[in-house]
Amino acid sequence: MGYKHLFFDMDGTLVDYEKAVVATWQETILQLFGKRYETAELIFVLGIPGVTTMVRLGAENP
Repeated sequence: MGYKHLFFDMDGTLVDYEKAVVATWQETILQLFGKRYETAELIFVLGIPGVTTMVRLGAENP
């Protein structure tokens, strides 16, 4: 019996999602807090929940 479907792990295997994640956070922080962060400053956001990120950024009500 052959395979009907094939699933790929896309965590960096096929798509470089890190740039997209950091860019999304940069835009979100700019809109919510009016602050600009460099990519290197936001590498910590990768692999942690959004609430944890917001707490680390000092959000009052994450």
